[in-house]
Amino acid sequence: KEATWKALSPIRGEGLFFKEIEILNDTNGKPYLLFSGKSKKYIEKKEKNLKSKLKFDISISDDSPFVIVFVVISLAP
Repeated sequence: KEATWKALSPIRGEGLFFKEIEILNDTNGKPYLLFSGKSKKYIEKKEKNLKSKLKFDISISDDSPFVIVFVVISLAP
């Protein structure tokens, strides 16, 4: 959540909200982001301005007690 927020909404209280971002897994276990509320509208507005959908690729690695997450945001083909 934090990596996504920092990449798209660097000003606190503007754009994305942590409570409106979920990290879920598809049937193969691949993580993906689900936006709701104002955050979903913020993403839709960004996509409209860019005239393209945003693609979010997530990598999560953990080896207790450490976790590292990378979020790569690109324009969908």
